[in-house]
Amino acid sequence: MDKKYEQLLKDYPAIGATMPKQVYDSLRRVDANTIEHLGELWDANVRENVKKYLPECGWINDGFLDIGKRKAIIAIGSGPSLKKNKDYLKTVSLADGTRKFEEQDFILMASNHELKSCFESGIIPHFAMVSDGSPDLAKQMDVGKSSRHTILIANIITSPDVIKSWKGPVKFACPKSDVIVKAVNKYTGKEFPDEQCVTSGGNVLNLTFSLGLGLFRASVWMCVGNDLSYPAKSDIKDRRKGYYADGDYSTNLESKRDEARNEFAWGGFKLRDSTLWTPKTHILWDLEWYYTASQLFLYKSWLETNCMFLWKVGNRFHVYNCTEGGILGVMLKEEMTAPEKYDEKFDPENWFLMDEITGGRWRTRTLWHACEEFHEAKQKLLEGKQWPGSSIGPVARYVADSARNRMN
Repeated sequence: MDKKYEQLLKDYPAIGATMPKQVYDSLRRVDANTIEHLGELWDANVRENVKKYLPECGWINDGFLDIGKRKAIIAIGSGPSLKKNKDYLKTVSLADGTRKFEEQDFILMASNHELKSCFESGIIPHFAMVSDGSPDLAKQMDVGKSSRHTILIANIITSPDVIKSWKGPVKFACPKSDVIVKAVNKYTGKEFPDEQCVTSGGNVLNLTFSLGLGLFRASVWMCVGNDLSYPAKSDIKDRRKGYYADGDYSTNLESKRDEARNEFAWGGFKLRDSTLWTPKTHILWDLEWYYTASQLFLYKSWLETNCMFLWKVGNRFHVYNCTEGGILGVMLKEEMTAPEKYDEKFDPENWFLMDEITGGRWRTRTLWHACEEFHEAKQKLLEGKQWPGSSIGPVARYVADSARNRMN
């Protein structure tokens, strides 16, 4: 992100749809402001983690390369639409997760906010994720013996209080940040290899994207609960209540990160129920209005833009947006982003999905459809070779449809 915007647009014309200039400029300002406000906390956390935990825990880079080959990542966020996917995720976890790892099709990676809910629901993620430096997250990690089969991947700036709360195995990740790498080098006494740094993308689900495709070498990344938005309600209490699937907004208030106070409107989608038969590749959706915050919008733009960059330079992977709501992958026509076009922003004809500009590499699907497409592709890829087949049968679709019907 060191290039001027004009040069980026010249090299990668498609980013005009995913990251308008004002968003790009805002991203650079946020990076600078974040370092200014949190630099001292990060440094203190790195020092303590390097001294107390790193020698025993080690880095995620060691021993995890290529574990995602011929598998799909399912990144579990905590947005309100996650409730539509809970039952199906449990089916995936039970049916696929109980096989030998070599035979499994999916790697589940859950965000810190959703960990307790996952374990309580019978969803056992392979990896728990935390990327924030705040000590207020420690209570989210206190899941007791439930953590014994899940590896916590922690940004090296994570609070030591959070690491202490986790009773299971821990591995650290070093983000691609000059400030953080400098601190790691200072406290370890050696140079951290640049090629082992991970581009974190600002939040935990973007971190799963970087690790899942870059280190684990999976070729499919799916996400659920990645709404990056909240209900467009006039009452801030209603917005806070609808921010997370579990309705618990307390940690945000304790950390003074009250994103729900913002009323930045953006178009989102709702998958349409239809009695007509349509191919599963044909998406029926309706435009809905959501509120989002500048930080959440930057996470959205980071993911969409990095996909466009990576596809442009020849990387081969697919993204499945299985969130079933929110603003991820919902685009406003580039010519409508100018301030003088504000009123036209509310015309539904000026909105479209990322699917339309990515040649099938970004797909908006239900989680069930995404898993079915993945299984079909894997079966064709391994045709003639030994493959145990999908462990998720028709009952899984019944579970998914039943949960969706209860939500609607």
